[in-house]
Amino acid sequence: MENMSASRRRTDRDIRESLIRLLEKKPLNRITVQDLCREAEINRATFYRYYEDIYALYDAVTQSFFRQLFVDISERYSSESNEAARLHKSVEEALDLIENRKNLCRILFNDTDSVFAFHLLQEIQKIAEQENPETDPLRRMRISYMCGGILTVILEWIRNDCRPAKAEVARVIETGVHQAFA
Repeated sequence: MENMSASRRRTDRDIRESLIRLLEKKPLNRITVQDLCREAEINRATFYRYYEDIYALYDAVTQSFFRQLFVDISERYSSESNEAARLHKSVEEALDLIENRKNLCRILFNDTDSVFAFHLLQEIQKIAEQENPETDPLRRMRISYMCGGILTVILEWIRNDCRPAKAEVARVIETGVHQAFA
C-alpha cells in the first residue's frame, strides 16, 4: 500500500471503510461485491483491481488492524529499556487504537469465539512468552490465564462502548500482567 498513489490509497480506504459499514448491518457471508460497490460508489472493475473477492478484502482489513495493534506498536516501543514503561505505552496505544476503531472492533470481536479474538489471544501469549521465555509449566499457565484475562477485559470494554475510562482499563491490564509475572 505504501507504493500506491494518493488516489489509489483513498480508493482502497473507501473500499475498506465501506466493508466495515456493511458489516455493521449484516454478516460477511451475506455481503456481495455489488453491495460493496454500491456502498463505496465504485464499479466492479475498480473493486477487482484491488481485491479478488469480499473475503480477500476482509482478510486485508483484519490483517491491517492486527498489524497496527501488535507489530507497529511493539516496534515503536522496542527500544524502551524500562519494561514497565514499555508495557504502559504499548497498552495505552493499543487501547487508543481500539477506541478509535471501536466499530471495527465490535465487528471483529462479535463474540468470544471469533477468529480474530483467537488470533489476538495467540498474539498476546506470544508476546508474553517472548518477554518471559522460561518454560516452567506453572508459569506458562499463569501466562495463559493472564492472556485470557486481558482478552476478556478488552472484549468487555468494547461491549461497554469503551467505558470505563481508558486509563482505568490500562491499569487493570497492567496490574494483571505484573501479577502474572510476580
